[in-house]
Amino acid sequence: MEKELLDTYDINNKFLGVQTREFCHGENPKCYHKAVYIWIKNKDGQILVQQKSMKKLHSPGKWDMPVAGHVKASETLLDACVREVKEELGISISKNEFIYKQQYLYEKGHQFCEIFVVNENLDLSKVKLQTEEVEQIKWLNFDEFVNLLFSDNFANHPIEYRQLVFNLLKN
Repeated sequence: MEKELLDTYDINNKFLGVQTREFCHGENPKCYHKAVYIWIKNKDGQILVQQKSMKKLHSPGKWDMPVAGHVKASETLLDACVREVKEELGISISKNEFIYKQQYLYEKGHQFCEIFVVNENLDLSKVKLQTEEVEQIKWLNFDEFVNLLFSDNFANHPIEYRQLVFNLLKN
């Protein structure tokens, strides 16, 4: 199997070079890599969440954002968004539908997390889940989402990230 290659950066977001995913997730890589975190809302203000596969290393069976993944070496953020949505949910969303919100520095994971929101009225019956990644997905109204976001049933994200997501999605 081919090793996944990722662009790496210093703390100031300056490109350093290309490393393997294993290196980037090592004990102390002394560099950062990028990931896209994609939140999906519908016209009724509901927020889509996914239950992570029980096969996942981090937070198996917990609820999380509907789509996330690494930005591959030389890949643009938007290309990574399109690819990850297609891989995890089996649907196509065009680049111009992804709304960039902001970057979140996840120190422990050595990651610059690039957060996007998509306004999309997905018909969940048309979604084809990548079962290695996702157990199930569901829509939640905002109050249900907030209760989940700040509960132990949500993936193991720092409280700062949870608060950031709350603020980004409350409108």
